Amino acid sequence: MFGKMIAGVLASGALLATAGASATPSTDRETASELEQTLRAAANEVEAAVRESVKASAGAMAEGADGMLEGADEMESGADEMAEYARKLRSREFRLSEVERINAEGSWGRDEPITEQDLIDAIPALEGAVVDMREGAKDMRKSAEEMRRTAREMADDART
Repeated sequence: MFGKMIAGVLASGALLATAGASATPSTDRETASELEQTLRAAANEVEAAVRESVKASAGAMAEGADGMLEGADEMESGADEMAEYARKLRSREFRLSEVERINAEGSWGRDEPITEQDLIDAIPALEGAVVDMREGAKDMRKSAEEMRRTAREMADDART
């Protein structure tokens, strides 16, 4: 894709050089040759700038992919913690200690204290969130790999 873009820039420069030389029939060959060389040099500079821009974009994409993979790892870790909490809530002894802890901290977000039943009712939602987080992490990894592949292709195109 980016190779085609670079080729297009070069072709445009060559066309400009040819058009510039033929558009001035009264100029001598030396002037036409100088014009053609100037236009080719400009096309080469544009090509180099495009290559550098593509390389920089590819590098940024690769860094973005790495960040996405780290984010996916964090999501997976959060899902593991949530799954462990849901597993613990299935234990009555743990539920009762959690009811006491949450009510003592006031971290439930409601005015009235929580009950053991509130925690029992929360288990399916927690387990559903675990599934959603794992799917989100999987999708994020897939997107990161696609982004990394695109970055590699861009970098390869910029080298050729």
